Amino acid sequence: MVAGDLTVMKYGYGKRGFNGKEYEKAEVHLLNERFDENTIFDFKKAYKNKKFNADVGLSIAQKNNDILAMVTIKNLGAETFYIRKIEFPRYLLSKKTNKHGIAKSMLCGSGFFVTTSNILLDYLGSICDYGGNFDKEYWAEFQPGETFSYTVILNDNFEFFPDKKHYEIGTAGYNLVNDEWFVDRDIYNYLFTIIDMEIYDCYLTGETVYAYKYSRLCGGYQYKEEGMKNIFYLVDFDGINNDNEINIMSNQVSVEIDGRKVNSLFDED
Repeated sequence: MVAGDLTVMKYGYGKRGFNGKEYEKAEVHLLNERFDENTIFDFKKAYKNKKFNADVGLSIAQKNNDILAMVTIKNLGAETFYIRKIEFPRYLLSKKTNKHGIAKSMLCGSGFFVTTSNILLDYLGSICDYGGNFDKEYWAEFQPGETFSYTVILNDNFEFFPDKKHYEIGTAGYNLVNDEWFVDRDIYNYLFTIIDMEIYDCYLTGETVYAYKYSRLCGGYQYKEEGMKNIFYLVDFDGINNDNEINIMSNQVSVEIDGRKVNSLFDED
């Protein structure tokens, strides 16, 4: 279903059960509720941002029965920006290469949306736990003028239909932040380290107490997850200035793919 420039995804495709001997045939299925946030796409969403002067480009090629997706991120501006490392495939800097001469990387979460009509291809790849947090060391730095590209094999992570179809392919969103974002975050964290003191509840004992037994007024303490930080959360203040962060996707590539000429991740090596 298409509404204006928005396409609503109702179905998924790619998952295959295993009956103990072989994989069952993939079938179109209704998307369940947990995919709701990913089922509406704006295929004309900008993939360039003037404030950050960032550009995310995507190209698709079919080579040796594989579908290759090359992502290129450019910093065309005068300021440095950052992207969390967990938003990139794992092992991108590996010296081990596959038959296409590219690093044997591994997607950790979809990273791409592959759709045809109102069908979203199921992501069948890995889910990884990188650990870490939002400290600067866990972000990739893009200095002014820097360009970074990587290539992944889409059919290692998605099952294409076994016939000719037109597909719309794009990346998931990348979260970009600048240096001011980290300054705001540090100020916010330090502020609440000082004023967001731990709050304890004291429940009284039922016995009579005397001055020299004052500490026995409380039979125990119960920690409460409350404080000034939670109050600010209620009014949507989290210490981050939205002017210092953006979410940007790549361009959408429209391409015809003949699934009969594409390797399946379910094929035996």
